Amino acid sequence: MLINKLIMLLVCLCILLSVFTTGLTSSALDLVAFSLLITYLLRKKKDEKTILLHKK
Repeated sequence: MLINKLIMLLVCLCILLSVFTTGLTSSALDLVAFSLLITYLLRKKKDEKTILLHKK
């Protein structure tokens, strides 16, 4: 899905920016990247469940 690719792109961007910044900015970007990863995993799990339900 397109939204999942967008989430992964944002995660990579946040991590890249975090490497080049310091202090609270870096910590905030890490936190955003982590929360986006959790969102990605939850959406992927939800999508897999809906695929399994449609197969039955």
